Amino acid sequence: LAAATAVPDEEVAGILEAAAASATRRGGALTAVTWLSRAAELSENPDGRSRRLAEAAFVAGHAARPGHAHRLARTGLAPGAAQPPGAVLA
Repeated sequence: LAAATAVPDEEVAGILEAAAASATRRGGALTAVTWLSRAAELSENPDGRSRRLAEAAFVAGHAARPGHAHRLARTGLAPGAAQPPGAVLA
């Protein structure tokens, strides 16, 4: 579903976010990071994108992938977002 979606779609982003939460609970942190990153790409609003990138960075950090976490956090402020992904990590 996520691979077939070419334009922002909040419903698909929400499904990916829920799947990522489930994967995290089962020890699949790296899978969760991938799904959260894709959910961020599919987010229809800037705040949702930033929130999902921040969650992906947080999970990546806990999965002992600090470089990946840093890159996600530095992705920057999405146009129109209230705060950058890294602000959630502070």
